[in-house]
Amino acid sequence: MVRSRRQRLGHDMWIFAGGMFRSGSTLQFQLISTLIERSSLGRRLEWRTPEDFAGLAEQLGDPSEMLVFKTHVCKHPMRIRLLDGRARAVAVHRDLRDVIVSGAHKDGISPTPDYCSEMTKGCLACYNGWPVCEAVRWWAYDRFVDETADCIMEMAEHIRVPCDLQTARQLAEEFSPERQRKRIDSAIREGRMRPAIPGDKRLHAEGDLLHPNHVRDGRTGQWITDLSPDAVRAIETIAGAWLTSHGYRLSLEPAEKGTA
Repeated sequence: MVRSRRQRLGHDMWIFAGGMFRSGSTLQFQLISTLIERSSLGRRLEWRTPEDFAGLAEQLGDPSEMLVFKTHVCKHPMRIRLLDGRARAVAVHRDLRDVIVSGAHKDGISPTPDYCSEMTKGCLACYNGWPVCEAVRWWAYDRFVDETADCIMEMAEHIRVPCDLQTARQLAEEFSPERQRKRIDSAIREGRMRPAIPGDKRLHAEGDLLHPNHVRDGRTGQWITDLSPDAVRAIETIAGAWLTSHGYRLSLEPAEKGTA
């Protein structure tokens, strides 16, 4: 059987825009989807829950193009495809303390110690659910924000899509925080915000998957002023080892550092 050009070049696969909550996963989704679509190599899929993936994959069968699926959680059918070469994933990790501050603000919730503990456990479970393999590559949030064009080129290389520096810089500008805010304002003004799930109060703009309050101050270290000492302690006690292993400095004294 004659293989298509996409198949020969490895462009017939699933692409997962993964990573942590409130860590730029929607921006990753937009960037790699735009690269793939403008290269005529595939398309983005509208948002589905991670639990929907198995049925969607069965419905679509083995892809003949690149299909971009946004998910924070790596379900078993995704893991199998990542391990056997039928998928690749790009993902960003972020200081968990800032993740929780951003999530609490988005949901209008006070980041109490109990809330922070549960969120920390959930974030770690999501992170650890992604397999450690060549198909999954992680970027640090701080670098993704500060060196967006370089990260775009690296993501493109990882998923085997052409992208030069000029294109990467243009994309970084096209999807800058200010341009993202304008997209959100337009979607709200034009009535294009829809429930992420039928009946759900959460809304997003189809295609871009942007929420009404999606783009917030993305500075690193917001937790220093926005979390109470008890809330910080709740996070660091659970995720101390994870934070330090990823280059994030703890606030607790050595005797108090978490070992999880």
